[in-house]
Amino acid sequence: MSKAELKRAETLAIVTEKMQMYNNVIAELPTGYGKTLVGIQQVCRYVPPTGKFLFVVPEIPLIENAKKEFHKHGYSVLLDKGTFICYASLHLYKGHQFDLIIFDEVHHLVSEKRIDAAQQIIAKKRIGLSATIDDTTKELLAQVANWTYYTKTLQEAIDDGVLAEPKIVYIDVKLDNTVKRNKYKYRNKEFLLTDKEYYDELSATITYWRQIFEDLGTPYSKNMMLSAGSKRKSFLADCKEEAAKKLIEELGDNRFICFCGSVAQAKRLGKKNVCSSHSKKNDNLELIERFNRGEINSLFAKDMLKEGVNLVNTHYGILIQPGSKEKEFVQMLGRTLRSASPTFYIIRALDTVDERFIRTQTRQLNNQSFSN
Repeated sequence: MSKAELKRAETLAIVTEKMQMYNNVIAELPTGYGKTLVGIQQVCRYVPPTGKFLFVVPEIPLIENAKKEFHKHGYSVLLDKGTFICYASLHLYKGHQFDLIIFDEVHHLVSEKRIDAAQQIIAKKRIGLSATIDDTTKELLAQVANWTYYTKTLQEAIDDGVLAEPKIVYIDVKLDNTVKRNKYKYRNKEFLLTDKEYYDELSATITYWRQIFEDLGTPYSKNMMLSAGSKRKSFLADCKEEAAKKLIEELGDNRFICFCGSVAQAKRLGKKNVCSSHSKKNDNLELIERFNRGEINSLFAKDMLKEGVNLVNTHYGILIQPGSKEKEFVQMLGRTLRSASPTFYIIRALDTVDERFIRTQTRQLNNQSFSN
């Protein structure tokens, strides 16, 4: 066995041991360790011949992907024992009883409605699977069960030889502060601002509503803060679109995935090669299959493709607009790490929130991977 195969087997053995000792286990494993296989193995051990299990995924297309994993690993016979659903349907199973529940991408469980539903589903054992989970999410998940965690970081996966050492390349963009082209309304007056001025106004708005939310905790102030944050994120992505176009042209026919700041941007850059929630499920699945068959060499998305999808021979990744969560970066980077020598491009707006977000998101990796 190779070093990587030994480490995968070792990881599976440790998770299995924890499942024997505890009824509720969450395995935080980066791409490459076979998170779904970890769940399937627990079905073998803890679901008797007449028993049943519940398999929960974030989105409908991922149900078929999960079932394919059962077929791929030779466990098709287990499918008859399983009920496969999305997190949005958890409430339909209140009061039901299962021998095992598998929460794939378990961080999707953290909403008030979903936690309430999970609390009312009876299970002898539960296993949660995710690439990484922040402390706030762990606190919310604790409302469902007393979880025991087993964690492998992204850097540990690279050190184990399970994943290739990625090359992280920054493409820096500076916000224009000369051309006034952005409309901004304040107290019934409309102004034209430069990109830098407009960014500063959006940031000030976020700070204003965050302070009110921290002081009063009103839903309105929270929504206003989140709305302004979303607007700033999309604006920064738009400011970096020309740099993204240039990079895409340079990559040519090389195989890559591009994570965009909005669905509209994905459509502008990717034309027909866009996976999104706006498309039909079968259209997205067909596009992914065409990519895996080598019929197309690029995929564009905003939130899709980050998790629960197996993509092959992806040599390059492009991230146009980073978010604030480490989990998202680990997931996106993981889409490219099956390549022998992956390169991941991050387009970074200097002197903006990008720099703080990127520091947070890349803290699992050592500095040897980075270059400008």
